[in-house]
Order: sequence, then C-alpha cells, then structure tokens
Amino acid sequence: MVGICRLRADLKNVAVNFYGTGGDVARASLTCYRMSPSRPAVGAMRIAFDLDRTLIPAPGSTMAVERLGVLARTVSREPIRAGAPRLLGALRGRGHEIWLYTTSYRSPARLRLWFAAFGVRLDGVVNQARHRAVVGQKSCSKYPPAFDIDLLVDDAEGVAMEGARHGFRVLRIDELDAAWCMRVERAVREAERVAAGA
Repeated sequence: MVGICRLRADLKNVAVNFYGTGGDVARASLTCYRMSPSRPAVGAMRIAFDLDRTLIPAPGSTMAVERLGVLARTVSREPIRAGAPRLLGALRGRGHEIWLYTTSYRSPARLRLWFAAFGVRLDGVVNQARHRAVVGQKSCSKYPPAFDIDLLVDDAEGVAMEGARHGFRVLRIDELDAAWCMRVERAVREAERVAAGA
C-alpha cells in the first residue's frame, strides 16, 4: 500500500468567510491550527466528506442548500448542502484537516476552487481515479485508511457496512437530516475527547 505523507504548514491565523443557511453571510476570524509534524495538534483528525447525497443533493432532492454566490456559480452550478461551508470551516479552524472522498471523477482542482469560493480550503481530495490508483482492486468502494483518514462522513449504508467490515470509522448522515451538522460536531467532539484522554 502506498504511504501517504501528511504535509502541514506552520501555525497561522486565517480569516474565514462563513456562509449561513439561506445565503446570509457572517464574517468570523478563526485561528487555524495547522501544525508542523514536530508539534502535532492534540486531537486533530483528518475528516473526509462524501459529495453526492452528502454535501451535494441528488437531482430532485429536497435537501436544503446554500444560496450560490457569483464566484461559486462560475465554477459549478451544483448546489451545496445548507450549513456545509460553515461546518467545514469551523472544523478546519479547530485544526482538523478537511478532505473530500468521492466515487465520482470530478476534478480535484475544480473541487478545490469551488470550495474556496465558499471560504473553505480543502486539505485533500480523493476521487475515483485516485482511489483506484492507491487502493487498487480492494473489495470496497472506499478505503479511508489508505489516505490516513480518521473519519468519513457519508450517506451510503453500504459504505457504513464496509467501515464495520474493514475497521474504519464512518458517520452515516441521511440526505434529508436537518440536524446533520450537529451530528457531525458531536462525533468530532467525542473523538477529540477520546484523543485528549489517550
């Protein structure tokens, strides 16, 4: 299996634009702790989010979505789930790495640009091409351990079953779960407490 090296920048403060539900915009200044390998962040995790039906609604879905700004629309016309930019920005502001893990062949560069339009910097992207290049023909649709991913947030029951079978953590979020942000926050804070007490 190919080893994945984590590259972390020095500590620095970043200003993040938060986009609230319904398109309301609030500004917040967050301290983003992206530690060097010599000073790892306590409890910091690599958290990956699925795209389709998790952060992006399926065609015809009634999932609540953000209002797209001009910059986001120039990159992609796809809607993004309500609360996603704020949640991902807040998690990254606490020192966690934010990744995407999708079975689609969407361009990583385009995804990085699209999420940047919402004020979210991605630390990594795994699409189907990268998954196959690293994981090969392993009998599972996603395999987060190959990318040192600590928690995968996904809507698919099959992926949750794969996690139980292969020993990786999956938080399954329903496409229409209005409290999904709270559930993710709860799972991450629990993992932070466990790591802090280890």
